[in-house]
Amino acid sequence: MGEAKDCKKVNKLSLLYINARSILNKLENIEALVFEKEPDIFAICESWTHSGVSDSEIMISNYNLIARADRTDTNNGRGGGLLIYSKKTLGDVIEINCDSS
Repeated sequence: MGEAKDCKKVNKLSLLYINARSILNKLENIEALVFEKEPDIFAICESWTHSGVSDSEIMISNYNLIARADRTDTNNGRGGGLLIYSKKTLGDVIEINCDSS
C-alpha cells in the first residue's frame, strides 16, 4: 500500500450575485432568496440606493452590510449602486473599498 497522506480541510465561500433594479421594492424577496441559499457573501448591483436611503432600511437579518456604493450621477437616484453583504459569522475578516479614486 501507498503512503498515507495528510488531508487538509478546505474552506469554501459561497457567493450570490443579484441584479436588483431597485432593492427597496424587492427587499422581502431578496431576503427570502438569501435565507434559502445561505450564501457567505452576496452582492447586489443596480441597487438604486441613494443618500436618502439609510443602511438600516436595507439590512438583511444575519448579514453585515460591508460595502455600499451609491451612484450620484443618476436621475432621481434611479440606476446604479452596489451593495455587498457578508454573513455575521464571518466576522470582520473582509474589507472592501468602494472608492473610485
